Amino acid sequence: MQLKHFTVVTSVLAALLVHAQVNVTDIISDITDIAVLAGEVVGLVQGLDITTILTSAPKIIDNIGQIVEIITTDVEEISAGNSTFKATDQTDICDGLQQFLEAVGQIADTVTDNIDAISDIPFSGAVADVISSVKDGVDEFGGKILEMVPDCGSDTENSLESVNKSFSNCIDRLD
Repeated sequence: MQLKHFTVVTSVLAALLVHAQVNVTDIISDITDIAVLAGEVVGLVQGLDITTILTSAPKIIDNIGQIVEIITTDVEEISAGNSTFKATDQTDICDGLQQFLEAVGQIADTVTDNIDAISDIPFSGAVADVISSVKDGVDEFGGKILEMVPDCGSDTENSLESVNKSFSNCIDRLD
């Protein structure tokens, strides 16, 4: 499954972040794209019922897959080199990471809130696998960004921890 491959690829490529240069503009743009996709997922999950499940589930999985793809692409685009940032770039990265965490956290919270509708579908195990892959990517991506820009502070670290707990709770409820 491509999502299992995502975890391996992310782990290997994210190790490059320690000595990497990030194109801040591209990362912020991708975070905006993730927020849009996450918003669509949240809306679809909130609207799930017996009549919408068959049409909504593929779109939900596709959007989450696109989120995973964006994260993977961002990690792949990191090149070895400089890991220092101008103060304005650091602020942009921290703000972008916070937006990213809020967007993906909403997915976990919404899936958890609608667990009854989701657990009734035949492929809820696949949803759990997808959510698990997103969690792994979020942990790796967020953690490495925090290593590169420690000025993000405890609020962002707390947000990452909170999102991690939301995903863990969601996965536990889906299993």
